[in-house]
Amino acid sequence: MPTLLLMRGARYARRIRLSDGEVRLGRWSGNEIVLPSQLVSKVHAVLKCHGDFVTVHDMRSTNGCFVNGQRIDTSPLLDGDRLRLADMELMYCRQDDPEAEIAPTRMASALDDAMATDLISLAPKEEPARRAAPARPRSRGQPVAEGIAFTLPMRGREISALITYDALALHFGVYAIGDGGYDRAVDVYEANTLAIHVAATCKYQQQAQEPVVLRARNF
Repeated sequence: MPTLLLMRGARYARRIRLSDGEVRLGRWSGNEIVLPSQLVSKVHAVLKCHGDFVTVHDMRSTNGCFVNGQRIDTSPLLDGDRLRLADMELMYCRQDDPEAEIAPTRMASALDDAMATDLISLAPKEEPARRAAPARPRSRGQPVAEGIAFTLPMRGREISALITYDALALHFGVYAIGDGGYDRAVDVYEANTLAIHVAATCKYQQQAQEPVVLRARNF
């Protein structure tokens, strides 16, 4: 599990492990992670966690969300990123810390992901009686909140990577919009696997950060 460090100056005051699901941060006591500051909004931000991929979403907070000093609405977190919510600072680490506390999570709904991601618009929720779609084989790309997740063979091991929906839209002409949007995005990823893996490999060789996140500007 990735780990979130609540910082106090140059030291950490709290270590929190992140499992799959949604984790809300803010000063409200009902959040999964409560931040003790009056400058922090009641529900300031939400972390959407999916394996190696964690994305932070600003929940229209008063004093904003910042990743490495830049204000964001939504952003993937990479190893070592500094997350500032008002006057509270946290550090994101990919490395698991078995001795850290585990944050409670709530399951993220497809509709929540659609509202939080500008390029995604899903059809109405399926009726409960409708049969769920079969799980995709591991070899295929996996749709997550920000894009299509995949693994990149590199130096005898597999590295987690992701191509965002804006990159798929701009360079490959597919939008994760409407019924079947996720399936279309995965199909286009598979049809262009070579180009996407080349771009991901080049980015990793330049920055050596995991997971590799491909945005539109990386092509």
